[in-house]
Amino acid sequence: DDIEPGSTHNIMVLLRDEKTGEEFTGARVSLKVVDSEDDEQIKTGSYKKMMRAYDAYFKLAKTGKYMITVLLDTGAQKRSIGISYDMNS
Repeated sequence: DDIEPGSTHNIMVLLRDEKTGEEFTGARVSLKVVDSEDDEQIKTGSYKKMMRAYDAYFKLAKTGKYMITVLLDTGAQKRSIGISYDMNS
């Protein structure tokens, strides 16, 4: 597998077209995590056919708030979505 030494979390995303419901399986996907000190990690999402999702491993070693952004590039369109994740322990 593609687990990097020191990784603490696996982020997995399932991406679908909002109109058709069709899954994006051949897209270029990047995941970016930024911690409360503005340190960022950017990884290329790896498509897992069996899970029907893209994933990447990150090191989230500190408590605090993280911003997670998913960048999708299908060639025909580019999209991004972000969420905030608060890690308490």
